[in-house]
Amino acid sequence: MANNAECLFGLELGMWPSPGAQLRVVAERAVFFVGDVPGLERIPDYSSDEETEIQANLVAWNSAFVPVYAVFLDGAPLG
Repeated sequence: MANNAECLFGLELGMWPSPGAQLRVVAERAVFFVGDVPGLERIPDYSSDEETEIQANLVAWNSAFVPVYAVFLDGAPLG
């Protein structure tokens, strides 16, 4: 993983069960968005909801998205 001296952002994700797939991303800059999906009332309860109810409350790649917050990470040295 990149260290702070290299001014890089690093993210590592491991999949369960171990040893599963692993994803490693290293970048000079990163942006993270938080937002609302209009019409999405609640997160589905996978332990008790029916399959149709779960599907109705999932976000899709083509869902509308209204950004409400963003974080911009820039690895450029300060000063």
